[in-house]
Amino acid sequence: NSLLGTEYALSPLATFVIASVILWGIVYFQTRGIREVGIVNAIVTIAKLFPLALVVIFSLFVFDPSIFAVDNWKTILASSGDQMTYASLSAQINGALGVILWCFTGMEASSVMTEKAKSAKVVGIATVSSIIVTLVIYIGISMLAMGVLSPVELANSTTPLADVLSQTAIGPFGAVIVKV
Repeated sequence: NSLLGTEYALSPLATFVIASVILWGIVYFQTRGIREVGIVNAIVTIAKLFPLALVVIFSLFVFDPSIFAVDNWKTILASSGDQMTYASLSAQINGALGVILWCFTGMEASSVMTEKAKSAKVVGIATVSSIIVTLVIYIGISMLAMGVLSPVELANSTTPLADVLSQTAIGPFGAVIVKV
């Protein structure tokens, strides 16, 4: 919907139907065999990582430490300057769990294919490796975005990575790449 703009935005029902068709299409390929799954997974992985790699690479050149540095980050909300109340450790963990869960969605797919793999050890190594790579990418993108866009811009953005990439040498075309 962010690619289409507000005047051409799809309804939530249409978005749900299109996403469901895509997801069930992937499930169909996964049930056909290991070779087809590998091809589909490779294509999807490249399609997901390409824009993220662009964000990381190009953001390094426009990263501004003065934007990244926030005065008194413990008690002042950077995006609005509002005074924050102290949140307990359990409240902070609960607040972060949804994001963490979303970031690692799909990791369970590797364990599903264990029975078809040559070695369960390889699947274990692949799963742990993918979690580490995902974590590094997530932390890198989060930190770089906070050094390219101000806290207010990030808080008000509906497509923050598109906005980050549009601030780089790629310009507005970068935003389109991320949105696709």
